[in-house]
This record gives sequence, structure tokens and C-alpha cells, in this order.
Amino acid sequence: DTNKLDEIVVIGYGTQRKTDITGALASVTTEDFKAQPIINSTDALQGRASGVFVGSTNGAPGGEAKILIRGANSISGSSQPLIVVDGIIGGSLQNLNPADIESMEVLKDASSTAIFGSRGANGVILITTKSGKEEGTNIDFDTFYSVQEVGKRFDLLSASDFAREVNVSDLATGGEGDIFSPDEIAELQRTGGTDWQDQLFRTAPIVNYQLSVSGKAGKTDFFVSGNHSETQGILINTYSKRYNLRAKVNTKLGNNLKVGVNTAFIRTKGRNNQERTGISSPVYAALAFDPTMPLYADDGSYNLTSIKGLGTLGVNPYARLTELNLDRESSLVSLNGYVDYKILDGLNVNLTAGTRMRFNSDRRFDAELNNPNRASINDSDSKSNQATLRLTYEKEIRDHRFKIDGIYELQSSKWHENSILGVDVTYPSTTYNNIGTATDITVSSYASEQKIESLMGRVNYTFMNRYVFSGAVRRDGASVLAEGNK
Repeated sequence: DTNKLDEIVVIGYGTQRKTDITGALASVTTEDFKAQPIINSTDALQGRASGVFVGSTNGAPGGEAKILIRGANSISGSSQPLIVVDGIIGGSLQNLNPADIESMEVLKDASSTAIFGSRGANGVILITTKSGKEEGTNIDFDTFYSVQEVGKRFDLLSASDFAREVNVSDLATGGEGDIFSPDEIAELQRTGGTDWQDQLFRTAPIVNYQLSVSGKAGKTDFFVSGNHSETQGILINTYSKRYNLRAKVNTKLGNNLKVGVNTAFIRTKGRNNQERTGISSPVYAALAFDPTMPLYADDGSYNLTSIKGLGTLGVNPYARLTELNLDRESSLVSLNGYVDYKILDGLNVNLTAGTRMRFNSDRRFDAELNNPNRASINDSDSKSNQATLRLTYEKEIRDHRFKIDGIYELQSSKWHENSILGVDVTYPSTTYNNIGTATDITVSSYASEQKIESLMGRVNYTFMNRYVFSGAVRRDGASVLAEGNK
């Protein structure tokens, strides 16, 4: 309807009336998903934006999602879209608190993504976080609890049937067909053997707490929120925890000047959430491992491999997952702000600047099962800065409406990583805290730095609210390119 067409939506480096948009854009607002109990912000997009596919890269708690806009667009690189949070390029949906999101605009075609240059080739997702709206102070608290489990398990042979088939196979290949005696088969019939899916899968809880304080007082609005979520994995010894804090303040100083600041802190912790395939995957092993083998030997230690040499060549999947400790911690600090000044009627200048710092830590210990134990520590940190200066002129003369943007942008990023790997640690009980006692130690370090400088221009013209023209140009200079061709 007409009111919908008059809505203002974010288009990247500014806003525009819906009726004036020439490109393909899908908008998802907080009203669309506020009643859904979600922890991952990517779930808010799922099924709500046409041409957008959202799926999981793996089933780990806190695992990254795969987002494709109008299909896979890259031949050899990533097909993930560009994420922009409150005007700052290079954000992430993975650990963003969905309760902090006011709206998400998905830019899907060349017309709408051109202003972002080559980095927008896979589509762009623009995130706008909440601000205070209503006068006074409003306090909101929300919590939910849910459980998750495997929707369908594979229907495998019982241990006794497996033993019978092993005997049949042995007889057919020239053996005696007596790998399992009748008494052993009868005992497996009685006990049921070991169901490795039962050993690995569990019913796992999800809990989420959300508290926000927002409001307006005169020319100032504010929004402050805190969130804690915890997801236990459906695989044993896996989990993900997240802590979010955000504070956003906007204020008008006089009639022509508006300023705002937006800060966020995100802390995540997880265990054993990495993706594993082939025989290193515990799920694979649960389907292929010998069901006639008990979990433990008579002395209380793990039975690591099939006693009779049957099934997969991998290690006891329960022992593998129980004795693996891959602890991942990540901290993200984001600070950005803006100054918007009205120079003349219709002429505005806006300066938006922000910095984002991330600190990652991986601590891993693989117990000595059928190989020497391995311990490793990997620490990395990154910092990115962005400053965007935008001059906008907007005018309406009878049947003509036009808007012109001139933009200058400077971005820089640094990344550094240190890692140490120790094989055969002398005191395994200390896990990764005593790598110096390892027989074999490897140390490595990496670093990178890059800068991007950009000039942009955009013209939007509308005639009689019916004929619309939009044009954009962007020129990027990148430090990673060769001299003379940056």
C-alpha cells in the first residue's frame, strides 16, 4: 500500500524511500522475528527474504551459517555476502544478538550493491541496531528455554545381527565362519552390545536471557542491552556460550547537529565445535564402529579399536570425543560513532568512524589414545578501522526529486597470529598448560596488514513519483595490489 511505499529503508551509505528504489532489496525488521526464540541472528533471515539461502556449515553449537544471495556467485573464493553493521563494513551475523537488531536489508542485484564495489558482488546485508524510541525509560526482559535432539537416527544392524553377518561374510570369503561363537552372539542378543549413536548423542538444552533498557529524554535517545545465551551440543562434550553488551546513544545539539555513539562487547566460549569429516568425525565413527565391542575393557580403560578387527579403522568415538578438549574463546570490542551536520536546507555532511578489535584463543589437547598426545595453543588478534565522509544534497522541485551523494572512505586492518604445537607432552594431566615438556615442539607466527581508500558517487532521480533513475560509481585503491596498479 501507499504507506509501505513511503517507508524509508537503509540502502548503504544512507537511506531512501521504498518507492524510489531501483534495485532488488529485501527488508526484514524486528517485528518479523521478535516472537521466534532464536539465538543466532542468521535464523532471523531464514525463510524471510526471497532469493536468500541460509544453512548450517556444520551442526556444532554456535557454528557458522552459510548465506547465499541468489545462489553461489564465486568460482574459487567465498560466496558469503558482505555484512555491514551500522555503517561499518566487515561485521558478522554469527555472534550478533538478534534482540539488538532493528532491521536487516538484503541488497541482491548490481544496482543496489554497486556502491560497495567488488566486495558487494555476493550481495550485501545491512544491519541497523536498535535505538530508543519512546519517551521515558522502558525496561524489557525476555528469556526462553528449549531442548534439541537428533531428528532421526540411522537404523543400523543390532550387535547380534552384525555378528551373524560377520560370520556369514567370513565363511563366504574362505574362512570358518566362526569369528563369533554361538555363546557370544547369544550374549550380544541379551545385552544389545554398544549403540554408538546412544553413546554420542544426547538431548541438549538451550537457554537465553535478554535484558534491555531504552528510552528518550528531550533530544537524546538511548538503548542499552545485555544478553547471555548457552547452547549445549547434541554431541557430548560440546557447547557454546555467548555474552553480549551493547550501548547506543543519539542526541541532537541544536537544530543542525546530531551525534551518536554505539559500543558493543561480545564474548564467546565453545568446546569441540570444529568441523571434522571422514574417520575423524565422531558421527561417522558412530555409524561405522564395531557394535559388538564394549565401551571399556576389563581394567576400566577404553577399548580403543575393535577387539576382533571389525568395522572402521578409527578410534572409539566416545573416547575420542570425551578426551578431546578444543576450547575456543573470542572477544570482540566494537566502537563507532557519527556526526551529522545540516549545512543548508537539503545539504548534509556526515562523518562515520569506527574501530573493531577481536581477540581469539584456541587451546587444544588430544589425549594419547592410539597416537602420542598433542597439545597446541593458537592466539590471534585483529584490528580494523574505518572512516567515511559523506556529503548529501537532496532536493524536491515540483515533479522532480533528486538526491546526490559524494563519499570518501578509508579502511585499514591488521592481523597477527602466534601458535605453538607440542607432540608427546610429558605430563598429560596438565593438557595444553605444559607444552614446554613435549618431545617435539613447533612454533609459528603470521601477520598481515592492508588498507583500502575509496571514492564514491551516487545519483538518485525520480520524476512524477513514477520514473526512477539511479547511478553509482566507486573507485577503490588497495594496498595489497602491485605498485602502479593499486
